[in-house]
This record gives sequence, structure tokens and C-alpha cells, in this order.
Amino acid sequence: MLIRIKIIFFIYMICLLPFSNIALGQSGVVVSFDTASIDLDNHFDILRDTNANLSFEQMRSQELYFKPFTHEKLYFTGEKNVYWARFSITNNFRNDEEFILGFNDTWDKVAFYAHVDDSFVCEVTGRATSFYERTLPYQFSGVTLLLKTKSRQTFYCRFEFNGDYNVPDSFFDTAVPRKSFIHEQEKDRYIQGIFLGIVIIMSCYNLFIFFSLKDKNYLYYVLMLLGMGMIFMANFNYSFEYLWPRHPQWDIFLDNVPLLGAFEGFWLLVFFQSFLKTRENLPVWHKIMNVVNALSILTLPVGFFHILPHAVTLSNILGILIFTIGLVIGIISYRRKYKPARFFLLGTVFSARGTILFLLQAMFHFIPFDIKQYPMEFGYTIDMIFFSFAIADRINILKKENMLAQKKIMEHGIGKETSPEQARIFVAADLYADLGQKISAAKQSLAELEQELTFTDDQQKLKFEKVIGIVNESLEELQTISQNAMSATISEAQPDNLGAE
Repeated sequence: MLIRIKIIFFIYMICLLPFSNIALGQSGVVVSFDTASIDLDNHFDILRDTNANLSFEQMRSQELYFKPFTHEKLYFTGEKNVYWARFSITNNFRNDEEFILGFNDTWDKVAFYAHVDDSFVCEVTGRATSFYERTLPYQFSGVTLLLKTKSRQTFYCRFEFNGDYNVPDSFFDTAVPRKSFIHEQEKDRYIQGIFLGIVIIMSCYNLFIFFSLKDKNYLYYVLMLLGMGMIFMANFNYSFEYLWPRHPQWDIFLDNVPLLGAFEGFWLLVFFQSFLKTRENLPVWHKIMNVVNALSILTLPVGFFHILPHAVTLSNILGILIFTIGLVIGIISYRRKYKPARFFLLGTVFSARGTILFLLQAMFHFIPFDIKQYPMEFGYTIDMIFFSFAIADRINILKKENMLAQKKIMEHGIGKETSPEQARIFVAADLYADLGQKISAAKQSLAELEQELTFTDDQQKLKFEKVIGIVNESLEELQTISQNAMSATISEAQPDNLGAE
């Protein structure tokens, strides 16, 4: 008799075993009046759809096979991969409450099922979903989580990922109350909008100066700013929301191929090399930067052909290395009394701090300091101010050196004891300082006049352009004559060669 009882009890426990998973996973989350956020970590069950073909109704018939998620490694093949998730929430609020539930942005498609009026309603999101298809009009993957008062609700999600490259490692982000979410979104967009506006203004300003002074450092700086701005927009998905909302595959491409990171890193190093003249002043570091630049460019085929996973992470690590190099060469140049390095070092300190914190947050969701709000925006704003000072200061230094050199020649004068070489140098300096400025002013006036005039036919426009061409040729010829006559020190300080290495 005792043996029969033991056998019956054993069979009974085996029958209850599948339901134990449901009891554990469906313990759920309890929301009360002091709940500021909902963390679903370890409070949901998952089911792997091995054939990736289960409908919602078919999934409901297989709920016994759900098991609690315990942060085990997810399994992905090179084809379509589907996981189902299930979680329960009990709302102890006196009123209905709305939360915004976010998902890991690596999932291609996410379908969220909530029970409303005796049926399940589906909301869709995910990185492969166009902006206009998403039920929540924001640039990240998320849905509205409506919690009925004094009730327990069960929700389902279908997660889909295509491929085996840069695979997801989690399902949910923290859910926050809708009011708090909207407040944070408005604050973020306000601050980030100001930052992007500053980037655009500074880019246009420095580009205008480049066309005026022909100093290539301004062009390198503008390209660097554009790359940084595009990285910022891509990271916060503003490029997807405003530039290509109907083409999410372009955003997926940028997630896998570090195109913008390589562009930014390339022009940043070129700017460092040109501004500090590392070819002459720091030849060893110049070669090191060339190697780092080559590695940065190599991340493009690595990401495009899926040679290594996480090519973007590799690009981010190179970005940290690039800014570290910028700090080192700035300190070395400053200690060697290279005057233009003063503002350069200050700007690099702030931009390096902001970018390194930004990249650490992007790679590891970790910032090792108390100041966690807007590190990149703050750092690059200060950087843009100091770098603009640095370039202007460098030009002023070269102009002062030019004026000093011309003053020394003029002090000697042209007398009986003046050699023919000294006479040519004096005439060339005086010629370029006086006549060169007048021709440059005439050139600028003609360019402005061209914008104001309305030509009646193409023949008039061609004649006007021919006049401008003659002025340009005259200026170039004058510069050539002066440079051939003057010493190498003076010729290097001419305005049209301020950016020469």
C-alpha cells in the first residue's frame, strides 16, 4: 500500500513539473504608488520558436513550454530567429497607469500583444520597422504599456532577428511612467537640438573662413565637425527619424558598418597632423597616427563583409585611442613651446573627455563618473569654442611673424650698401604687402558683386568670370614673384600658405 502511494505521488509531481515554470515566471511584477520604473529583469518567461513560424494563437497553445529567462546565452542561426516572451504585472495604483516599455534596439522586429476588451491588440516596433509603422512615434524601439487598476495582466512579445551578426543579448529595457518619459524626451531633444544647431553654425562659419583665407585647417575642422554631428544623429537615431524614416535598412547598415566612425576618425587625425605640424615637429607620432588611421579605415570592410563581429565596437575603441593620442601630442607640443598648442590642448581635453565617456556608454552602458548627463554635447561644445580660438590664434601668430620679418627687412632699407639680393627681398615684401592686399580686396569685391548682379545672358556672365579669372591669375603671379625673391622663412608665413605643413 505504501509503495502505491509513493508511485502515485511521484506521478503527480511529474505532471505538475511543467506548471512549475508557469508559477515561477508568472510571479510577475507588482506596481504600487511609489513605483518609479519597472524592471522586468528575471520576471519573464521565454519560448524559442525553432521554426520561426508560430502564430500568436499557436504560441498560446504551447504556453506550457515557456521557461523563466535566466540570462542564458541566446541561440541564433544565420537565418530567421524568433523568441516569444511572456510577463505579468499587477497594478496596485488607484487609477490606470501608462508606462513606456523599451526594447533592445538590436531586434529587427518586435510585436507586443496586450489584452484589451476581450481580445489581444498588437503593437509593432523594432529597428527593421519604418518610423511611420511604429505605434509609438519615437526613434527607439518601444510601446505603450497600459496597466489597469487593481488587476493582474499578462503580456506577450514576439522578438525577431535575422542573421547571426551583432546579435541581441537581452530583451527589455526599463519601463518608465509616460509622463516622466515625455518630460525626459522633451528635455533631451531641446538640449540635443541646441547642440546640433551649434555644430551646423560652427561648420558654416569655419567653412566661410576657409574660403576666405584658404587655410586648409579650417576645411579639416569642418569635415571633422560634420562627421561628429552625423555620429551623434545616428547614435540617437535622429538620422532615421528625420533623414530616412522609410528606410530602416540604412540604419541597420550603419549599425554594422562603422562608416561614420571611420570618416570622423580619419579627418580628426588629419586635423591633428596639420594643425600641430607633426610631420616636422613630431615625426614618430605622425607615423603612429597614420597607422591608427589605416586601422580605422580597415574597420569598413571588416563590418561590411562580417569578417569580425562588433566592428562598430572596434571603431569605438579606435576612437578612444585617437582622442588619447590627441591629448598626448597636444601636451608634448605645448611643453616644446609650440604656441598654437595652447588652445588646441584645452579643446582636446574637453572633447576627449566627452567622447570617451560617450563611447564607454555606447559600448558598455557604463560611465565611471558622477556627471552622466550629455557628456558628448558638453565636451564638444567647449571643444568647438577652443578649437576656433586655436585656429585663429595660429593665424595671428603667423601674421605677427610675417610682419616682424618684413619690419626687419624694412629697417635695413635699400641703400648703397644693400646687396641685390636684399633689394629684391625688400621689394618683394613691400610689393606683396601692399599690392597683394589690394588685389585680394578687388577679388573679394568682384565675388560679392557677382552674387548681386543679374546677367541678361550667358555671354555677359562669361565676360564677368573672365575678369575674375584675370584677377586670380594676377594674384597668383604676384605671389609667385614674391616667394621666389624672399627667403624660405618669409615665404612660409604668407597668408595663402598658413595651413602648409
